[in-house]
Amino acid sequence: LSYSAANMTGINEDQLDVYYYNETTNTWTPMHGIVDKANNTITFTTTHFSKYAIISYNPAAEVPVVESKFVDLKGHWAEADIAKMVDMGLVKGISDTQFAPDVNITRAEFAALLLRDIGADQGLHLTGKFYDVPADRWYFNVVNTAAELGLVTGYTDKTFGPDEPVTREQMAVMIKRALVYQGEAEDMNTQYAELVLSKFSDRDKIAEWAKGSVAIAVEKSIVKGRTDNEFAPTATATRAEAAVMILRTYNLLH
Repeated sequence: LSYSAANMTGINEDQLDVYYYNETTNTWTPMHGIVDKANNTITFTTTHFSKYAIISYNPAAEVPVVESKFVDLKGHWAEADIAKMVDMGLVKGISDTQFAPDVNITRAEFAALLLRDIGADQGLHLTGKFYDVPADRWYFNVVNTAAELGLVTGYTDKTFGPDEPVTREQMAVMIKRALVYQGEAEDMNTQYAELVLSKFSDRDKIAEWAKGSVAIAVEKSIVKGRTDNEFAPTATATRAEAAVMILRTYNLLH
């Protein structure tokens, strides 16, 4: 759909999307299209005929601003988003006054964030799935529950790597699984996935097992490139970056 004839005065193109009108619930549902600012178009995929419209909407504007209690977040680019998430109970600091936003996040820590994001309890397990996830570690129930729900998998059937830094492509895969678990995503057509990833010069470095998930996470604006044309699939992520991705996922699911 084109918006070239629209009056864009005061409108942020990053907040544009195509919505369809659900006549059963009387609500507008986002299609998570790709905005082409150069050609003033939004491309999206649909499986049904409906009433469609291009709408500018910023869900973050409905969330009240919360002041951060962490001294190491003052002036940080993710301060506002992390403060909201702390207030919502989705993330925690490493102490009462420190969040450590620029410290790498581990695979187990990200699994814990995903469980909170979908509102799942970490459960109680008597036996574990992975040899390197011992019962005396804080993440024992977290990792086993996340694996049980299909949100995460190990490097092998018996190893998970809980304390290893999670990579950006690994996070995209975990996020996609969380969306599928909640009924908010399904496997993407390979040709369309290639279109979504075509803007990244390093798209060939994305692992084959992760490309479909990365495309979905990018299309839904949950995971963005490190730059406009670089995704950096094997780069590790910080606690701040992970928190922002989790907030975007939460906004999509709720």
